[in-house]
Amino acid sequence: PGDKTYTLQNIGLSPLNWQAALSENWLALPTPSSGTLDSGSETEVTLQLAPAAHTLPPGDYEDILQFANVTSGITQERTAVLTVAGALTLAPETGLNASGLRGGPFTPESKLYTLTNMGDGAIPWTAQTPTWAVAVPGSGTIGPGAAVDITLSFTGAAGALPAGVHQDDLVIINDTNGDEFRRALSLSVQSGLQA
Repeated sequence: PGDKTYTLQNIGLSPLNWQAALSENWLALPTPSSGTLDSGSETEVTLQLAPAAHTLPPGDYEDILQFANVTSGITQERTAVLTVAGALTLAPETGLNASGLRGGPFTPESKLYTLTNMGDGAIPWTAQTPTWAVAVPGSGTIGPGAAVDITLSFTGAAGALPAGVHQDDLVIINDTNGDEFRRALSLSVQSGLQA
């Protein structure tokens, strides 16, 4: 949710002054953020996300909201947690590890990935691979709530690779903000039996 309402109560016999405090800029101080409560009275205060929350990179964020009884010095704390998900997700998180004789074929010959738009706007994207691999499709624009399957496989150039282990990455780029997803790509080429 974009906000949370708390109810402050004075269960004491005399009036008290209170004040709210935060340490992170992705939350706005509750409204109101301070005041006086008479004995037996209560007030509602609303904590909201600040504009800075919309600029945070994907990740988990935490802050402690403190309500201090300025009169007595006693504080009550509430934890605020914000999880920012990236607008795009790529599954699975595993890479493609393949092997085979020089010239091919290689096993497995491909891997399927699903790119999903979790945001509320269309997002253009691009795939990057080494010359010996290809992602199909290699680019596009994905609408809100939509998903696209991307098949990673080997090109003819993979068959010409010398014996050894060749490593690189499949990179999916969010062309709107530059975010990248990387999946490891490893191809073990064996020279085969020689007479």
